[in-house]
Amino acid sequence: MFLHACAAGDGQDVAATAAASMPSAPKIGNGDKLRITTFNEEQLSGEFVVDEGGSIAFPLLGKTKVGGLNTQEIEQSLRERLSQRFLVNPRINVEVLNQRPFYILGEVGKAGEYPYRPGLNVVGAIATAGGFSPRAATSRVIIRRGAGGAQQEYPVQPSVAIYPGDMITVPERLF
Repeated sequence: MFLHACAAGDGQDVAATAAASMPSAPKIGNGDKLRITTFNEEQLSGEFVVDEGGSIAFPLLGKTKVGGLNTQEIEQSLRERLSQRFLVNPRINVEVLNQRPFYILGEVGKAGEYPYRPGLNVVGAIATAGGFSPRAATSRVIIRRGAGGAQQEYPVQPSVAIYPGDMITVPERLF
C-alpha cells in the first residue's frame, strides 16, 4: 500500500515534468535536407536543402519558406499553394533526410557537435558526449532550443527530448 501511494505521486510528477519538457514536433531549420515527393508529379519531387533564410527553391513555386515548420505543416503549405494554381488535389509527402546537429557543452567527457538522431533524449545526448565529468551537476541541464531560443533548465530524465539545433549545457555542481 505504501508503494502504491508513492508510485501514484511520482507518476503525476513525472507526467507533469514530461509534459512541460516536450515541445512540439521538431521544426525544420537551415541546413536540414528534405525529400519532397509529389505523387505522380516527378518534376515536383526531389531533395531540397533549407537555405540560411529557412527557404527551399521548389519547382513552380520558387523560393518557399519552410523554416520553423514541421513536416506536416510543410506538406499542408505546399498542398495549398499548388492547389491554388497548378494541381488538383496534390498528394505530397515530406521526409527529413538529414537534420542539424545538436551541441553539448560544459561538464561532459567530450563537449562538441553531434549528429541528431530521431528520438534522442537528454540522457542519450549526455552519453553520446562521453557522460558526465566528475564535477557535473547530474540532476539538471540547461537547453537552448534552436538558434536564438530562450534557455531553460530541465531535469536529466529520459522524458526530456532533444531536437536538431539544441544546445545543451551541463553545469558544474555547487558544493
